[in-house]
Amino acid sequence: DKIVVLKQGKIVETGKHKDLLENSTIYKNLYSRQLSAH
Repeated sequence: DKIVVLKQGKIVETGKHKDLLENSTIYKNLYSRQLSAH
C-alpha cells in the first residue's frame, strides 16, 4: 500500500505509513493531530 500526501492539491510525498512517519514532517503532523482528536 502507498499513501499519497497532498499539499494545496499537489503531490508532495508518497510512501508507506512507517516511512512517512520517519521522513515526512507534513504526514507526521497530520497523523499526530488525527490521533489526538480521538
